[in-house]
Formats: sequence, C-alpha cells, structure tokens
Amino acid sequence: MVVKAGAELAKNTKIDINVNDLVKKYMIGVGCVLGGIALYLIIRKIKKKNIGNKLNDTAAKAYKYELTKEEKNIAKANGFTEEKATTLANRIYNAMKGVGTDEDTVVAIIESMKSSGELKMLCLAFGTQKYTSWTLQTVHGDLVTWLKDELNDSPRKLKRVRAVFEKFNVLF
Repeated sequence: MVVKAGAELAKNTKIDINVNDLVKKYMIGVGCVLGGIALYLIIRKIKKKNIGNKLNDTAAKAYKYELTKEEKNIAKANGFTEEKATTLANRIYNAMKGVGTDEDTVVAIIESMKSSGELKMLCLAFGTQKYTSWTLQTVHGDLVTWLKDELNDSPRKLKRVRAVFEKFNVLF
C-alpha cells in the first residue's frame, strides 16, 4: 500500500522549475560573494591606514636627503632651482603613475642630474607619494621606493638609476 501511494504521488506531482527564481537566487548569491570581497578589501585598507604605512616625512627626508648649503649653491650655480626640481619631480610622478611606466623618461631625468644637490632637491620635491602596487597594496613611498618598484622589471635601467645615486653618494 505504501509503495502504491508513493507511485501515485509521483505520477500526480508536477515538477515545475521556474527559471526566473533560479536566476534570482544565483544573482543574490553572487551579490553576497562580491559584497563580502568588497567589505574585506575596505577593512584591509582601513587596517593598513591605521597601522601607519606612512613614512615620517620630516625624519625620512632629513636622514636621506639632507641638503647642505654647498650642495644647494652648486645646484643653483648649474641653474637648478627648486621650481625646476618640482617640475621634474612631477614629470617623474606622471611617468610612473597608473598602468605602465615611461621608463625612458624616468631614467633620462635621473641621469640628467649633475650634482648631489640636484638629485637631493629632486628627491625632496618628489616627497612621499601614495603608491598602489600591482598587488593593490597601498603604501606611501619616496622617490627611491617608487623607482625600485617601477623599474624592477628592467634591471638595466634600475642599475643605471642606482649608479647615479651612488655617484653622488645619495642613499638608494
């Protein structure tokens, strides 16, 4: 009797699959997953910001790029002003920001430095900029940090830039 009742129930039951309901459930699931990922990234960014990824600008600049009066006078004698340093720093920043780096421009500007004063003035003008690497990690780095990361796929160009810093005894 139980088997007979089950067979009758199976015959009389219609399986009605509503595709719209399945799509709605799928979209809700995908939305939840994407929302979770977005929330994770936001929390990660807030934590990193609170941890203090920023460099202490004054301490870092004073240590790495302390500019003596003699160095500044030599740079000015070569016609290298703070305005020129700022213009070149902006050109380097624009060449490196976003997707793809104009490595030739970056290297040409660094190699155009004629003294330690010019190079240090350029580093000071660049300052500390917010940097998002290809891994989507955001850090705040000075010119050297940017150069090392942006030129790491071009060892020869990185070596040329490093040589300029070493030539003028500026930390790299």
